[in-house]
Amino acid sequence: RQVMVQDLKKPALWSEICRIFCFDLLIRNFDRKQANPNLLFRTGQGPQMVLIDHEMAFKHPKQPWKFNKDERFEMQQHLCFAPLKEKLTQDYSRQTQTIHAFMNEVDAQINTNFWQTVQTNVPQSWLKPNDLTAIQQAIAGIIKHKTEFIKTILEVLT
Repeated sequence: RQVMVQDLKKPALWSEICRIFCFDLLIRNFDRKQANPNLLFRTGQGPQMVLIDHEMAFKHPKQPWKFNKDERFEMQQHLCFAPLKEKLTQDYSRQTQTIHAFMNEVDAQINTNFWQTVQTNVPQSWLKPNDLTAIQQAIAGIIKHKTEFIKTILEVLT
């Protein structure tokens, strides 16, 4: 079923909410909002949220680890922003650890094998010329400047 705002207040999901928020910032997906959550909630072996989306991601500026004024405003409209901000004020240390851990995972997992898998599995009809190269460069820039990227996320959340 589609995620509802009250689902995002469940303590068991706070780490996952943090990761979703950071992922969406990593790919510049600013349209995951209350009116357009593109997020499914599944129960079974414990609650899980499943991300779905299309169209609005991967618009990266020259310095993708930085966010301009409009993007910072968009971050504050994100579906996960309010519950994450509330949790951050309650437990700053744990949430910052989650953000750092997410970025360390990105750093470890986004490698040549990852990009080869993407190249093999993403239909060429989904890509404009040089899309994949631009996405790779943007993600590489964020990873290289992950400390600044994390700092910006925390500035917006506090």
